[in-house]
Parts: sequence; structure tokens; C-alpha cells
Amino acid sequence: AKHISILSAHSDPVCCLSFCIDGTMLLSAGYDGLIRGWDMSSRRCIKTLGFDPTAISFAKWTNNGQYIISGTLNNTIRIWNFETAKTIKTFKGHKNEKYCLF
Repeated sequence: AKHISILSAHSDPVCCLSFCIDGTMLLSAGYDGLIRGWDMSSRRCIKTLGFDPTAISFAKWTNNGQYIISGTLNNTIRIWNFETAKTIKTFKGHKNEKYCLF
């Protein structure tokens, strides 16, 4: 296997990757607390979500490509609007860390 490209932006390890349904965008999420949206045609980061110092344990596109669901190691799940880069819903209260819902 041969790599196509190296996408560098996270300051800490990347824990998950998720392509949108049509493959034009890629999410990367990491222990730096950031979720990055990558345009696959240009291989550039076009959006950064987060700025939370808590490590992200997972991030995934919804099927319509409009929202992202993420979980952090402080027991928080968030739904993000990708276009605005804003959290639209936060769920707290899990008894232990949620490493992945998918």
C-alpha cells in the first residue's frame, strides 16, 4: 500500500477518522481536543471545531453530512453543525468514558 497524502494539523495523536458519505470530506479528531474537517480534493483543513482541552475519543458525520457527533474523555457527547462550527446539543452525565458509539 502507498499513502496518498499526509494531513498534518493536530498537536496530539489522532484517534479517529471519518469520511462523509460522498467521500469529499474527511474528519480527523484527536487528543488535542480538536475536530478538523478536510477537503479531500485540495487536502486542506477547511474547518476546525472544538477548542476543548479534553481529548476527543470519536467523531463521525451524520448521514446527511450536516452534523458531526463527537465524544470526549470527560463523558460528554456533542452534536455539531459543521457549517457554523457550533455545538447544537450537549449530553453529559455518563458514568464512564464513551470511547465510541459507532
